Amino acid sequence: MSKIKFTFFFLFTLLGTLTIALYINFRIWEDSEKNDSYSREILEVEQEGVNVLGSELFGYVGWLAKTDRPNHFTSFSKTKTKETIRIGAFGDSYTYGDEVAYKLDFPYLLQKLLGSEYEVLNFGNSGWGFSQTYSLWEKLGKDYQLDMILLGPGSFQLMREQNFSTSWKREPYWLHSLYIINEKDQLQRLDIDGETIQERYESYNSFVPSMNLIQYDMFAPALMHSLTHSHDSISNPFLKQRNMMDVFNRQVQNMLKETKDIKLIHNDSKLINKFKDLPFSHISHNPFKEALRSFPYALNKHYSPAGNHLIAKMYAAKIKATLNVPIKTFQLARLEPQQHDIIFDKILNIEIKIDNIPIGSFKTLNPFSYYEDDTELFKESLVTSNFVIFKGANQSLLDGFGAFFAKRGFQDEITLEQNGKINKLPLKKIINGFYYIQLPSSFQTEVFIHNRIISDKKFHLKYKDRNILESDDHYCSVPINNQSQFYRFVTKSDKLLDLDQIKPNGEITLVISDEKRSESIVLDKYSVNETQLE
Repeated sequence: MSKIKFTFFFLFTLLGTLTIALYINFRIWEDSEKNDSYSREILEVEQEGVNVLGSELFGYVGWLAKTDRPNHFTSFSKTKTKETIRIGAFGDSYTYGDEVAYKLDFPYLLQKLLGSEYEVLNFGNSGWGFSQTYSLWEKLGKDYQLDMILLGPGSFQLMREQNFSTSWKREPYWLHSLYIINEKDQLQRLDIDGETIQERYESYNSFVPSMNLIQYDMFAPALMHSLTHSHDSISNPFLKQRNMMDVFNRQVQNMLKETKDIKLIHNDSKLINKFKDLPFSHISHNPFKEALRSFPYALNKHYSPAGNHLIAKMYAAKIKATLNVPIKTFQLARLEPQQHDIIFDKILNIEIKIDNIPIGSFKTLNPFSYYEDDTELFKESLVTSNFVIFKGANQSLLDGFGAFFAKRGFQDEITLEQNGKINKLPLKKIINGFYYIQLPSSFQTEVFIHNRIISDKKFHLKYKDRNILESDDHYCSVPINNQSQFYRFVTKSDKLLDLDQIKPNGEITLVISDEKRSESIVLDKYSVNETQLE
């Protein structure tokens, strides 16, 4: 063997050995992150999912949320009486009812509006894309004798159709099938090999993945991913582009063959326009999309009970003509709160009231505390720290978000650096320990889903020469200190604010009590308006 050939062979062997070593190290590192508790969780998820859906369908959808809601489709038989009008609500977490208590998801509230002659079955599932929704309908949902199907308000999320894993991390129980239009112009399901969650996880992370994973998953194969040694996935350079609207259209056409009456009210007006040629019995853009992103309709990343009630009323108006009455919506006056010279020694209670009805609480902007009321944690922090709310110039205090700052050495201003200019933004006091900062007119806060401050230019917000918020691109900001906890005002997730039960005009107050007294501080005023749906 010549010296050149030997050198080439040696380098090739060394490169191959290093590649295999990196891959093995990556898999060992991945597996080390999954302890016995994690393994038990996977087995529990799989066992419950297989019991409800069967192993084949569970393999297509990847995971199933809790099925103990009273209106979950598993609570109904597949047959119904002739007199009953049965409705199936299909979708993702907006349909399922994430972040709210049982019986406060929109399908359940819709059932109450429609009356006993109707049955509204909740087929929604947290984290699903439409591939999983369609698989559920095709293999199980259409057997429930549905007279009507509801889609929206958050279905058809394109990002969830670009990869076989709903999670940005390589989690075993988020793996699912996808759909494509194949070369024969047919709708085709692409599955991950394996009979169990663990087997599919091994296939997804195999050294030589299937051609489907290489062509249709936006995340790079595990071999490439191993080079980054990171939980977060990297982009796939081999990705084959698909026109997902063609896939969506074909899926909905198949659903329409089985159930002629399908209604779609969706948050995305562009998607509505692309569906306009399909024979939906009703299709429209959600006219209250922007309102639903604000107090009292928004929680962390989903709608509050009041938000779900509004969605239910929109569908009810299109289902039952006699219910086509003006829909009431909540409007904030966006007032500047007044200053109060009040000092509380020990806070015993703090709550938000609307029309003197206790309805509000405090929520951390934390995606992992969906179902928790963080008011107690907020109350404890307010005793030892000062709370500062960030809000846009044309926004209500209730649509801002805030953080705690130490009382010792507290300064009453924050520095804004933008385009080389430095501005001092004063903190405005509401009461001692409770402040807000009004951002310039070019800024606004967006706490629903994104939890950010929006600006058209890069900026830094500093407190005592320390960055507290900075733009991570040209339009938004993120907290850079992971130790900081950000809060926002929300309505309670277990209580419905029914606009039919409150005055048409009133105040939203923050009520704080200690051992000596109780004080009500007006945060904003509201009005209840009526809108007639087209």
